[in-house]
Amino acid sequence: MWTDDGTALDILTAARHIREFTASLTRAQSESPASMTWEHGKALAEIVALVCTGGFFFCKFCLGYFFANLSLGISIERKHSNQPGRDYLSVTAKLEKGDRGSIQIHDAQARVLHLPGSFAQELDPVALQGFERLSNKPETEGDFERRTINGSKRSETSPFLRLTPGENAEFSCLFEVPRNEACIVEVAILGNEQWWVSQIKKWRSLGRKSGMGQWRSSSVSLPIS
Repeated sequence: MWTDDGTALDILTAARHIREFTASLTRAQSESPASMTWEHGKALAEIVALVCTGGFFFCKFCLGYFFANLSLGISIERKHSNQPGRDYLSVTAKLEKGDRGSIQIHDAQARVLHLPGSFAQELDPVALQGFERLSNKPETEGDFERRTINGSKRSETSPFLRLTPGENAEFSCLFEVPRNEACIVEVAILGNEQWWVSQIKKWRSLGRKSGMGQWRSSSVSLPIS
């Protein structure tokens, strides 16, 4: 398995083999060409194998195979409102964290474009509800103390929810749209990967990128009868 510990171990092993192989070559050359044995070939083959393996994983890393993955889907529901000529449009973003890394959610927004005739008109973007981490406060009950959620205040010390591998989450918002017009719904999620991944992304792009990941999805809502 290619882990941090495994990587360090492979590097140390390769360095040891290189030193041993170099020393054996030096001895062999000082004695005679005939003293080159199969041990030297074995050591060389191991070095080549380690270098090829390291190059393979390095290429996969540069192509993004080890970066955090996230699936984003949209569920929409449309119903008539109590206002003439208007509909309620419920938008739910469904997030499923993949098997690589974790993600802190910095922002989650939805926007709606409705289509009156041949020109699209955009409603103001709306933040999805529930993606921020709430603060908590101590509460005493007799001899016991517990912490309770302060639903009206965002956490100041740790404001971002983190999705770990295998986690699922849903965040929703509500729009009011014209009743007889088709709508395009778009959802965008902005998240920060693990610190070391974001730093490597900056290094790969010579510092031009912020290390933030972005996921988008869209859907169409047609008028209902």
